[in-house]
Amino acid sequence: MRARVILANMLRALSVTMAALLILCAAARAAHAGPVVVAPAAHAGDPQRGGKLLAKKGCTSCHSTDGTARSGPTLRGLYASSRTVTSGGVTRTVLVDDAYIARALREPDADVLLGFPRGVMPRFELNDEDVASIARAIEALAVPEGASPFAPTPEPVPQVSTTAMPLLAGYGAWFVGLHLLLSSARLRKRLVAKLGSRRFSALYSVCAAIGLIGMIVSFRNAPYVEVWLPPRALRWVPALAMPISILLLIAGFSTKSATTVGTADVAADPDAARGIFTITRHPALWGFALWAAAHLFANGELRAILVFVPILVLAVAGMVHIDRRRAADLGDVWEGYRARTSLVPFAAIIRGKNRLDLRGIGIVRVLAAAFVYVAVLHMHALVIGASPMP
Repeated sequence: MRARVILANMLRALSVTMAALLILCAAARAAHAGPVVVAPAAHAGDPQRGGKLLAKKGCTSCHSTDGTARSGPTLRGLYASSRTVTSGGVTRTVLVDDAYIARALREPDADVLLGFPRGVMPRFELNDEDVASIARAIEALAVPEGASPFAPTPEPVPQVSTTAMPLLAGYGAWFVGLHLLLSSARLRKRLVAKLGSRRFSALYSVCAAIGLIGMIVSFRNAPYVEVWLPPRALRWVPALAMPISILLLIAGFSTKSATTVGTADVAADPDAARGIFTITRHPALWGFALWAAAHLFANGELRAILVFVPILVLAVAGMVHIDRRRAADLGDVWEGYRARTSLVPFAAIIRGKNRLDLRGIGIVRVLAAAFVYVAVLHMHALVIGASPMP
């Protein structure tokens, strides 16, 4: 009876938390949508900076600057021209000015150029200075008097790094290979014996940081290369999956685990398979895997794939690798723990080997995950350069 009351209270707390998240998400979305109606001041902005933004945001992969045909309308001769658009099912003629460019960037489905599909162009979270600079770069592509708007002209947009994409792939391979290599029992024992535990841990951390920082820097410098175009509805996948991912990460890292080195006593404890470990014995790695997989659904660009695929591979391979290493190190102790838990989420519960322990997870961790999720929603556009809102 007491367990039912506790479970009911936990479910009520989760319901309240999720309701709060939905309200905050709606508020965040309204806050993002607010600036759409505000156009940057005419003739403000830096055209050179705007050209770099056009290249960095991937605009020039769909919109040419020399009049040639691509999947989107050319930017050459676009500024100050009259174009026919559909707005809410109504066809009208608009002047391409700063206000139009601001709407096109921040709410691309508001005015769709006639002859082009709706729902293809992504929405960009840009401040007024960025939008004005992009407008100046497009204005600089105006067609000289008497010239054909479709005659190719020299490319004025600065080119992005041509080495960033290979570097991104290399750092991704480094990040995965390093973890698996330094985690192998034979090499790990040799290095620990030679360097000592602290120096080995420091070496491990430095090498992992090099791979991670290299991936971040290369991602920001890499050009937009579309591999596939995800339907807009798939943008909901990371928005809905990330609260679970964050909870798995927080619960996994804040609870003493039998899957880490030097925790044989935890694996032998009959009460160790409680809380988050009733769901899976690898909560943190599943958190990373869910994070990576969810973002792969919503991102069809090459640089995103080169980041999230290595993280997904490392998370899944890491679970198998850890299980094998712990089985070799702990023998029967590990087999007893493995029998009470599962690698696949909820498998032990379905098999009747364990029972879901929401109380062991704790309301504090749930609230912490909710707080982090809301913070991520607000910081994502600033740090990553793209809105997480669908």
